[in-house]
Parts: sequence; structure tokens; C-alpha cells
Amino acid sequence: MSKTLFRSRSIEPERPILIYHLDELNDLNDFSSVSRPVTQMPTGMEKEEESEEHIQAAMEAQSTYGGTRDLIIPVPNVYEVEPVKYPSNRRFSAPKEYIRQNIDYQEVNQKYDADSNDEHWLADNRLHFDKHVDKINFEKCIDKLEWLNKYQPYELQINRIVDI
Repeated sequence: MSKTLFRSRSIEPERPILIYHLDELNDLNDFSSVSRPVTQMPTGMEKEEESEEHIQAAMEAQSTYGGTRDLIIPVPNVYEVEPVKYPSNRRFSAPKEYIRQNIDYQEVNQKYDADSNDEHWLADNRLHFDKHVDKINFEKCIDKLEWLNKYQPYELQINRIVDI
């Protein structure tokens, strides 16, 4: 068989297992070539990766030889660079941070996300507000109202909404 196959059913402990002695094995060689359908376990690679030649060769060598110690997987050539081309007087300084993140996204922690209906409501009712309320402030207010309603459902009063 060219690929490693695994048992498709679990072993039944109640069922007796046949044990053969060494002198009986010669008679069984005829039956060893009989193949039976066994579910093949996934390799964990994508289908396109499995079709690459060097991966196929590695998988075939593993199933044939029981390992990949005799198989060489191609890698790019490695060669030593002459010191003349790259002088050592150039200093390397590590940056303060390798990954830079926008702080605005870190500070946004409200769970309410305004949709198009909320935007229409904001546009229609802008005249009733003393201050300009944009989408982000609206989301923060609604999030705070939902939080207050969740943890203090009977204590929420109209005059507390102004403090939000």
C-alpha cells in the first residue's frame, strides 16, 4: 500500500484475536496482499498542497520506508555571503515595536453597533439635541443605557440619562 491507513472501526474487546506462530506466517503471505477499504486519515494540509511533488514524495517515502530519513526535501540553496559586500560597521537598531496598532480601535469597546435605521433616526432628530451627536457617541450612549438596564433595570430614571 502506498499510503498509511488507519483502522476504520474500533477494536471489540469481547472478540477473540487470532495469534499466529512464526512457522504459520509463511502460509499467510498470500492473504497479506488483500486490500480492504479503510478510511484514510486527513493529513492536515490543503488539497493543493498535497498535490505538490515534493510533498507526495515525502508521503510516499514515509509509507514505503516507514520514515523520511532517506528522503531529501528540496530547499533553497544556502551560500555564505562575502563580508566585503556587507560591511559590519552598519549598526542595527531594533524598533520600539514591531507591530503598530491604531489606538482608536483599541479604545472602542462598546458592544452596540449602530445600523442604518439608527443613522436615519440620528439625522431626523439632530435638531432636538443641544450638542452634535455623532455615530460613535450615539453607540456609546446606547451601550451605556443597555448596560444600566441590564444591571439596574428598575433604578434607571430619566434624570440619570442626562449624566451619561
